Amino acid sequence: MAAIEVAVVACIARLPVSHPEIASIRSDLAAFPMVGPASRRMTNLPVYEITDLYRMTLASVA
Repeated sequence: MAAIEVAVVACIARLPVSHPEIASIRSDLAAFPMVGPASRRMTNLPVYEITDLYRMTLASVA
């Protein structure tokens, strides 16, 4: 795992512990797709990446 992946996943893993009301995670970072799968595994939460947001937006207007 690259250093950026380790840092981002570590931060995301702390979120549900400090804020149990969090039900999902959304990120607009262009580099986030590479850490999305690891974040999902660590938190057991849905993690939406920018590509998911594009897909959902297009599906809603199509």
